[in-house]
Amino acid sequence: MHLLRWTFFLLLTPFLVSQEPLPRIPLELESYIERTETRMAQKLNYFLTLPDEEKSYETMMRPWNRFSNEIISHLSMLSYLMTLDLSISASALEAIVSFQEFLIKECMGNAAVRNAFKVYINEAISRGDPLTPNQRYELLSLLRSYQETPRCGMLEAMLTIEPPLPYTSWISATPDKRDVEDGITVLNCNSCLVPGDFPYLYGGVAQVWQERVAPLIEKLLQADADIVCLQEAFSQDASDALYEALQGHYTYFYGAIAPRTLGFSFETIGIPSGLFVASKYPIVAPQFTAFSQVSFPINYGLFDFLVTDGERPLAHIYTTHMQAFDHPLLAEARALQLQQILDKMAEDYAKEEDLPYFLCGDLNINCGKGESSEKLLKKYFYNDYLAEGSPITEANSTYTDYFSNYKLDLQQPPHFQILDYALLLRNGEDSKERRILTKRISMNQLTDPERAISDHHGLLTYIRLGKS
Repeated sequence: MHLLRWTFFLLLTPFLVSQEPLPRIPLELESYIERTETRMAQKLNYFLTLPDEEKSYETMMRPWNRFSNEIISHLSMLSYLMTLDLSISASALEAIVSFQEFLIKECMGNAAVRNAFKVYINEAISRGDPLTPNQRYELLSLLRSYQETPRCGMLEAMLTIEPPLPYTSWISATPDKRDVEDGITVLNCNSCLVPGDFPYLYGGVAQVWQERVAPLIEKLLQADADIVCLQEAFSQDASDALYEALQGHYTYFYGAIAPRTLGFSFETIGIPSGLFVASKYPIVAPQFTAFSQVSFPINYGLFDFLVTDGERPLAHIYTTHMQAFDHPLLAEARALQLQQILDKMAEDYAKEEDLPYFLCGDLNINCGKGESSEKLLKKYFYNDYLAEGSPITEANSTYTDYFSNYKLDLQQPPHFQILDYALLLRNGEDSKERRILTKRISMNQLTDPERAISDHHGLLTYIRLGKS
């Protein structure tokens, strides 16, 4: 079936974990699976029994997106159990097979649920519901998983009368910024705003994202950067919460970037890119580019845009979250992803040379380990944050595994790494005159692990725009 594929994917992708206590023995796992399938069957029944007059994007697609998150949560939980040196490992493998069979029968292969969404989409179009470009994108993704009947093709055509877009954008009532002195500032951070209890087993961050978004916002407002670029704002709800909290300070927003819409096949299961952008300055030409090389179902990719003063471009910003985990095959995937970013930057540079080209994000390139992607970084980018050859310590790292070890009560010393970057493209002679200045924004303390905002620190970068 899909067992080998999902076993490989999810052993390497522990992003969403159930909020239930971790089963420790086969009997607890059996009870966990039974409760999970019962709850999921009840939620699927919701889509079948919702009255037609109450069907809308908010009552159909929003719950469906949350349901998708739960599927990944449970598959990740079971995959995690397979890695433990416990008697439960073999039972977890059997549970994955059982859970997949349940999904095929009750969700992927459930004709009634599939038809309920097709009817909703048809009625939404017929009523002329005010669907946003991002909502049309999600509905198209859902329809294309059906692989049936000309009627779906007709609905797809109607949804593409206006261009669908793989992100949600907002413009707040806050006046934008137009005056430019010498430069602009960008704050980049992996926010760990992930549904479920991912922090407990993997990030080690104790609180769920709903409890951490307020202290994160406080950090963002204290930094007062012109542009904020976040990673791991995976859920649509997280993007909405960030917009609501920041709309009094920023004007232009992009969230729910590259949604991964659950469809009616296993190929559609996954999570979005997790990228989020807020800007005080006007933004033009926003674009998401999916990576051609990924090893598991996350919509990893690159989001880029031009920052302007309302009349002329000031800088070209690229933000990304690249392939994670320390494995030779995944390191190769990172190198291919970085090369795809470089190709995109070269294409853009050919159109508009006289700009700083700035790349930021969680690149998952473990600084100092010498993988091929790190060699590309040194060749093509200027990095202000850490002098080459400097030791990586608690004081300058951007990530540590300490919090995961702490929550799992593993008596191991913390490993400090740099996985997050703020980089200026060396685009010819002009780049010698343009410089960036980067400092770390603390998001956690080893002495207070229960209140960590994220397992990553942020990077605040000043980009000088002039050449003199």
